[in-house]
Amino acid sequence: MKAMGTKKSIFTYILLAFLFLIATAGFLFGVATVLSNFVMQRMQEHYNYEILLEQQSGLLEQENYSKFRFGKLSGRDYFEILDTDGRLIYSSKDQNKKKTHAQYDLEELTFIPDITSENYVIAEKTKEDGMKRTVISVYSYYDGSTEDTLQGILLLDEDNNVLYTTFDRWQEHYSNRELKFWAEEMVDGYNVRKAEFETKNGDWRYILFYHKPMTEQDYSQIARIPYYFFAAFLLVFGIILYLLVRWIQNQFQKPLDSLERALAEVANGSRTQVLEGGGPEEFVRIYDSFHKMQEQIAESEEKRMQLERNKQKMIADISHDLKTPITVIAGYTAALQDDVIPKDMQKKYLYVIHKKCEMLSELANTFYSYSELEHPDYVLKKSEGDICEYLRAYLAGRYEEIVSVHGLDLDFQIPEEQIMWQYDEVQLKRGFENIVANTLKYAKKGTKIYASLEKIQMDGKVRIQIRIGDDGMPIPQEIREHIFEPFVVGDEARSSGQGSGLGMAISKKIVELHGGSVCLLPAGAGGGTNVYEILL
Repeated sequence: MKAMGTKKSIFTYILLAFLFLIATAGFLFGVATVLSNFVMQRMQEHYNYEILLEQQSGLLEQENYSKFRFGKLSGRDYFEILDTDGRLIYSSKDQNKKKTHAQYDLEELTFIPDITSENYVIAEKTKEDGMKRTVISVYSYYDGSTEDTLQGILLLDEDNNVLYTTFDRWQEHYSNRELKFWAEEMVDGYNVRKAEFETKNGDWRYILFYHKPMTEQDYSQIARIPYYFFAAFLLVFGIILYLLVRWIQNQFQKPLDSLERALAEVANGSRTQVLEGGGPEEFVRIYDSFHKMQEQIAESEEKRMQLERNKQKMIADISHDLKTPITVIAGYTAALQDDVIPKDMQKKYLYVIHKKCEMLSELANTFYSYSELEHPDYVLKKSEGDICEYLRAYLAGRYEEIVSVHGLDLDFQIPEEQIMWQYDEVQLKRGFENIVANTLKYAKKGTKIYASLEKIQMDGKVRIQIRIGDDGMPIPQEIREHIFEPFVVGDEARSSGQGSGLGMAISKKIVELHGGSVCLLPAGAGGGTNVYEILL
């Protein structure tokens, strides 16, 4: 069934856009005039030095002078950075420092008006008895409540020596540059203002702003900006329209062709297709979704293959662990049935058969426990209790076996305070049992067993840190890296038929079900050679 309604082609949309642009050309002419006025206003705001310093104070503190924005609107103004001795450090006009003003002495710097100065100076040339005189009048700005206030005057002769002053402190002679700075007259065609700032290293610097006032010619050029804009608009409009048509065609056609080819390759089994190219934002989102789909497919495939490898390894390991005791049982029972075992040796054979049956039962129980914990529906039976007392009671129950039976030393540090925590008493004990059993299995007499519990802060959360370890022979590195994986046992345990290799994997799963993690610290860390760290 065809969709109802009229479909517009891309050309139709472009034609409508063209008519709309022509209709708005006059409007844009007026907008250009407003924009030119706006630019003038922005230029005036650009020379509000206090705002400039407030907005870019961080650049000055970091001494990142090249990024300080001043003078870029006019292209003529610039700034200089001086140290407290008046030496030039940086100039935005010429970074080679060859075409800048000469360095200032400290006296001259004091006469350059500060940007926050509330005073201004008027210098008037007069004659008295045929002698040239200069009258310097210092006023404070009108603050809204009074008129400008005369702060004081100086009378200078033709050599700028002070003849008379109303100030308490003054210098006897002024240079022409000092007077120009003080009266805010232009120096080399620039008005100069200064400010002080402190760098991150605690060094004080001066920043001098050189501003060249705009001339009538400058204002005239700015006033012609709307005409330039309108002429340029008409000139480039036709070119832009043609390029726009070709661009739209390429933007839609190329991505569609690329997507079609990639989908065909994926349908044929390829998993490494990469979509490249530009296009509208919608196509970019399609590209991202396509790549995410490929990544998810690849991850799913890798997980499936890993699960298959784990399954094969598990079957092989289970077969190996069951094969040894079953072979012994089968051989001994056959020998007993054939009456080839002397009567005085039959009890010994029956005892071996019994122990192998117990081993099989233990393996079966271990396999069941592991599969039970791995089931997604399994839930711990947690209850709140004192975790310190719980660990203390567990270690006390194992004390006799560790010390008397195995000949080891036991040292544990558990706080006397009460720390309430949510945990499954049965499963957490099983986790401890597997770690301790693994330690006892390989520890030699005289080895010290360590155990500690501590409440710590980690990532803004309260965690329980439990460490169990020993100072015996370190576990081989090849075992350390995979000790918490299923069916990982030492060569001695594997050859003796002891251990299923699931104990540490079960402990890891129990801790993770409690929302925690367990790891074997590097040899020597944590106060021992083999230290297991549990975080709950």
